[in-house]
Amino acid sequence: MKATASQHRRRGRPTIRDKNRRPVPVRPDRDQSMEWFFEEVPQDKFYEALQLSGDKRFYRLYDALHDPAYRNTSPMTLCRKLHISLTDLHDLWRKHNLHLGMIRLSTSLPEVLDDICEDAKSRETACPSCEGIGEITHGPIKVRCAVCEGIGYRANARVRTCAADTFSDPRAIQTWGS
Repeated sequence: MKATASQHRRRGRPTIRDKNRRPVPVRPDRDQSMEWFFEEVPQDKFYEALQLSGDKRFYRLYDALHDPAYRNTSPMTLCRKLHISLTDLHDLWRKHNLHLGMIRLSTSLPEVLDDICEDAKSRETACPSCEGIGEITHGPIKVRCAVCEGIGYRANARVRTCAADTFSDPRAIQTWGS
């Protein structure tokens, strides 16, 4: 009796899936996605993330990456031997960078909040249409300014700052109507 092949199964080597159901090649050193991960992530920062992870699997990976016995073994093969998936590596790297970013944000938070409070204060600014005069001159005709209604300023004008304000650029502050 002749065995019939399924129409949905591709010929060649069978696909292997990792613990997160991601198809991976039979040979771990040919895992292109994991190879891209190790090429793109800075090595010294990645070693730091491995040491700070608190997970025994990542401690073993760190030790294996620094062990002379494994110097000819690819990181992808080591991850496969230690049952570390690409998702595990992504989660480790994402959490590590998130924690570093939160520390940096928390350190500069008082200055950021001071800037936000200063920018949120109401100010009286000169009307951009009439330049604080209250009326606009069109030749011999003088017309009351429609923007400020003839008072020459706009009370409670909101101030918006852009990124250039951090470099003390006075032109960075723009007023807009309330």
